[in-house]
This record gives sequence, C-alpha cells and structure tokens, in this order.
Amino acid sequence: MKIALIITTLVMGFILVAGVGASSSQSDYTPEQILALATAPADNSVEPLTVTKVDPSQVDGPVTPYEQCWHLEGGWKTWGHWPAEQKLREVRDWCAQYVGGPQTRRVTHVLAGTGGWGSICSWDNLYAYLVSGGNGYTWSVVQSGGHFYCKPWNFANWIKISCNTWGNCAWVDTNGPASKPA
Repeated sequence: MKIALIITTLVMGFILVAGVGASSSQSDYTPEQILALATAPADNSVEPLTVTKVDPSQVDGPVTPYEQCWHLEGGWKTWGHWPAEQKLREVRDWCAQYVGGPQTRRVTHVLAGTGGWGSICSWDNLYAYLVSGGNGYTWSVVQSGGHFYCKPWNFANWIKISCNTWGNCAWVDTNGPASKPA
C-alpha cells in the first residue's frame, strides 16, 4: 500500500512539474507568431553569475603547487518567450598561479535550453572561444553560443563573460534581448 501511494505521488508530481496538458506544436503557430515569440524581450533575461573557490584537483589539467582555482555557474541568458524560448549558460573552471597572478588553465562548457516540454525550438552547434586574455594573463573573456531552430527561423545567440584571477566574473555582452533570424 505504501509503495503504491509513493509511486502515485511521484507520478502526479512529475505530471505537475512537466506541465502535462500544456503542449504545443509548430503547426499551432504561424511563422510570424513564431518570430514574434522568439524575438520578444524576455523578462529578467540575464541571471546573476555565481563564482565559488574550488580545489585545484577538481579542474581538468595538471595541478601545480599553490595554485588557486574558481568555478563559475553562469546565469542563464534567455531570449524570447515560451514556446519559442532560447537559453544559454556558461560553466567555467579556471586557475592561476596565485590570487591575482597569471591564469594557468581554463575549461569552459556551454549549456543550452529551449524552455522545456512543449517547446517548438531546438538547438545545436554549441561553442565557446577565447576573445581576450587567457593563460598567462589575469583575465579571460569567453564568447559562448549556439544555434537555435524555431522553424522556419534560425537564430545564432551568444553571450560574453569575463573572469579574472581574483575570482570575479561579469557579463560583458550578449547579442541583445531580441535577435534577428540568422
């Protein structure tokens, strides 16, 4: 009896979280409506960045004595509104010989999202590349991006975040709250 109650509770909780019944498909929208939803400015479209100090052994690459390392959980940058929402987030680990010293290594990952179940968009071709600074410097600016497909429209969205070897990060730029089709 207890097991059946737990399973029923879990299933019902999943249905509520997943939003079953709130589905959509691209055939529900005209191309003009999809463009309007995909390019509409999102409310609170950039989230705060969170930096934590981490043990050097947690970062890919060789560990050197006295090295200091940090981990960035980049806030999501959102474009558009559901069901044509597009999201990017950067996750970065970096180290320096000492606080305020030259950067010794950096690992960057890009995450993408489309607003969850029922979204009419998809994504691929995620990338991250160094714009300025990097190893040997006290800062690094990275542009992270990806391509989003909200048929018939394609969008190339990106974010730039700067981090330094004092353990600070800041948003530098994005391609704006409303992108044009690529």
